[in-house]
Amino acid sequence: MLSLGLVAVLVLWACDDNAQTRRIVEGRWGGDDIQIEVVGGKTLIRLACADGQIDGLIRLDDDGRFSVTGTIALGPVVRESAEAIYEGQVVGDTLTVTIRLLDTDEELGTFAAVFDREVVLIQCR
Repeated sequence: MLSLGLVAVLVLWACDDNAQTRRIVEGRWGGDDIQIEVVGGKTLIRLACADGQIDGLIRLDDDGRFSVTGTIALGPVVRESAEAIYEGQVVGDTLTVTIRLLDTDEELGTFAAVFDREVVLIQCR
């Protein structure tokens, strides 16, 4: 069970241009078929058969929701990068994200990840 102190840091408050801004806390988030690592101002997303990246901080609205663009590389070997939209919400220690390709609007899936949960992804072949 998470302590109240840990839940309080999962959504980090920071001062930014004299306004309070909520953002996703740095660290690892893991779930079924997804691993997310927020580090150094960028977010790395690993799926079984894709890798994504979001540059910059992911800012949250008052309800913990976000919508940002990034890139995603699909496939096991030869991988072309495509622009993607990452939309979701952080509630407590759980981050839920839906990933869509920007050019085709194809939804790649909705995934849930828990803060500080390690996962082992089985890579596609």
